Amino acid sequence: MRHLFLILALSTLCVSSAVAGADETAPALLAAGRVDEAIATLHGQINSSPNDALAHNLLCRAYFSIGEWDRGITACEKAVSLAPGNSQYHLWLGRIYGEKADKSGFMTAAGLARRVRTEFERRRKTLQRRRRNIAARSKRVTAARVPG
Repeated sequence: MRHLFLILALSTLCVSSAVAGADETAPALLAAGRVDEAIATLHGQINSSPNDALAHNLLCRAYFSIGEWDRGITACEKAVSLAPGNSQYHLWLGRIYGEKADKSGFMTAAGLARRVRTEFERRRKTLQRRRRNIAARSKRVTAARVPG
């Protein structure tokens, strides 16, 4: 009986450590194709931290993967509003607008096509600003190294 209890305790410990070692973060759940679980996890993150732009963007991507365009657009728009300087958020918003346009009627698609273009243009401008900032920092570092 004592050995049985010991075996049961060890097996419980092994199972719980294996479960604890599993990566249950939203990006890992999305990568594993567990979209419903990722969405639930992200809703929990957003409820506890409503200004988490990354969580909103991941939620957008989760909805994108299952074709829930309207919900995804709402999440992407929130991510962009929270972090307008993040070019990846503009990219995902443009993508989801494009997918919705592809599945919509002519008039709706025309309006969405303008939004796609706007988001991709914003992404391009964000990337240009980032490159200019990197170049300026590089010049400052170089100037600081030159003995004067």
